[in-house]
Amino acid sequence: MTREGLARIRYVVEPRFCNPRGTLQGGMFAVYVDEAMGYAVLSLLGGEARFATTDLVVHYLRPVVPGEDGTATVIAEARVIRLGRSTAYLEGEVRDADGEVCARASSTVMLLS
Repeated sequence: MTREGLARIRYVVEPRFCNPRGTLQGGMFAVYVDEAMGYAVLSLLGGEARFATTDLVVHYLRPVVPGEDGTATVIAEARVIRLGRSTAYLEGEVRDADGEVCARASSTVMLLS
C-alpha cells in the first residue's frame, strides 16, 4: 500500500533469509525498509523519478523468528519526513506479525535529474 509520502509492504520471510541461529538476517531488515522507503519517495515524485540512497541507518530492536513452517510475515513501513529539491529524508520500521517493532531506520536519498 502506498499513500502520499507513505508506504507499507508485507513480506514473507523464508528460511533462506535467516542466519545460522534461525532468525531473520540483519541485511534483510535493511532490504525491506529501504524498499519501502523507495516507494514512499515514489508516491510523492511519481514512477519516473530517479534517486539513490546515500545513507541508511538501521537499529535492530528484536529478532524475527520464523514459525514451525519456517516462514514469518513482516511489515515494512516508511514515510517521507522532508522532501527538498535535491534530497529527501525518510524514516521507517519493520514490524513482526504481532505488530511489534523489530527494527527502526532512517535514510537520506539524493534526487537525481
